[in-house]
Amino acid sequence: MKILPHRYPFLFVDRVVEWEHEKYAVGYKNVTFNDNFFTGHFPERPIMPGVLQVEALAQLGGIAMLDPDAKEGAGLFFFGGIESCRFRKPVVPGDTLMMRVDVTKFNKRFGVVKLAAKGYVGSELVVEAELTLALGKKE
Repeated sequence: MKILPHRYPFLFVDRVVEWEHEKYAVGYKNVTFNDNFFTGHFPERPIMPGVLQVEALAQLGGIAMLDPDAKEGAGLFFFGGIESCRFRKPVVPGDTLMMRVDVTKFNKRFGVVKLAAKGYVGSELVVEAELTLALGKKE
């Protein structure tokens, strides 16, 4: 996770299990009652916010795109867009959100990446989206 510029409490990828630079990445987030967003979303029925599920997918996409040989935290990426996003089922404490992102288009000249992103709990699709990331550099 050192390749990502994100840190606790805004790091939503626990482990990368498979990865090929500029092609795809597979990883997961273990969702626990200890995650700080559950105190407010919703105390009576804790559900991982959909926007954080999409953020987790984007972070995994960043891992697929950032240069693994660069020094720690050297790369940045920003949301350029979220399209065709669907939330199929709630993600709750105790779930493992397995994620896969596949690069569908990469414009190296402008540093713009399109990703097909999906998240699963067990074998069930719970979230999917087409993400656009813009790669940046630290100043």
